[in-house]
Amino acid sequence: MGELADTLTADQDRLFYWQSDPAFDYNAEFAVSAPDDRGNILVEWLFDIISAFLRLIFGKPVSMSATHMVLVGCLVLFVALLI
Repeated sequence: MGELADTLTADQDRLFYWQSDPAFDYNAEFAVSAPDDRGNILVEWLFDIISAFLRLIFGKPVSMSATHMVLVGCLVLFVALLI
């Protein structure tokens, strides 16, 4: 019987293309955000909830400054209730 061809060889050019294409960068999904951004996740989550609540009440998007004032007011009220 003759020698069988090795079918498991990789095309280096095609591998390089796939590795350089951002569409195939699956490790980017697991990347940790910068330390500056990690502390704002809770604030952004609260901001989104309050913004959606105000949009539900008034029927239209509310300005960011008004949402920030409501967020600060809620945080002050929460701290006051804790005390």
